[in-house]
Amino acid sequence: MIHPHYFDQAAHLVHLFRHYPYFKPSQAVVQLTEAQFVKINQYFKAILEEDEGHNDDKKQAIFLHLQLILLEAQRVGKNLADVKVPESYRYIHGFLYLLESTFQITRPDTVVKIKTVAEFADQLHVHPNYLNALVKNQTGKTLREHIQDRLLYEAKVLLTQTDWDIRTISYVLGFSEQAAFTTFFSKEEGASPSKFRENMMVLR
Repeated sequence: MIHPHYFDQAAHLVHLFRHYPYFKPSQAVVQLTEAQFVKINQYFKAILEEDEGHNDDKKQAIFLHLQLILLEAQRVGKNLADVKVPESYRYIHGFLYLLESTFQITRPDTVVKIKTVAEFADQLHVHPNYLNALVKNQTGKTLREHIQDRLLYEAKVLLTQTDWDIRTISYVLGFSEQAAFTTFFSKEEGASPSKFRENMMVLR
């Protein structure tokens, strides 16, 4: 139900997910009491009801319920249970963590340094083909697809959440030329960076 595009205008919520302290590879299970389960289940039901409704502000309502779910999980976070995690999962988690940390762009002089499959695998000290097979098996996407999706998402965030010009955004995302970034973005999104920014401004 909730596609990544859903968060194009909710960078603050994405930030919560990225920095949420209880998403750990070795402690991935939150133990809930019956009362806590009922409360969180109600939030999920509310999300489904909002999604099926026709209110103009249903997206905002869904965002609020998601935040409530995170808050409730944070309250019971001390009850995280240690679980045995396969070594393969650690590689997958390591890749996803590295992917997110690589694209933490907050200043116009920050430049993405790691962009290729080989570079990510090298950082994790694992063969690219092996890492790609693990990630594809568990997520349904190849390493390249994950990297491209994350790159596109960060481009959207910078276009909508900053006033940086296209050249600066191209630079921080690691493109050698603005034209290369424009070609990439237009191919993936179906609109040029400037047109996408213009459209998002209209929707606000």
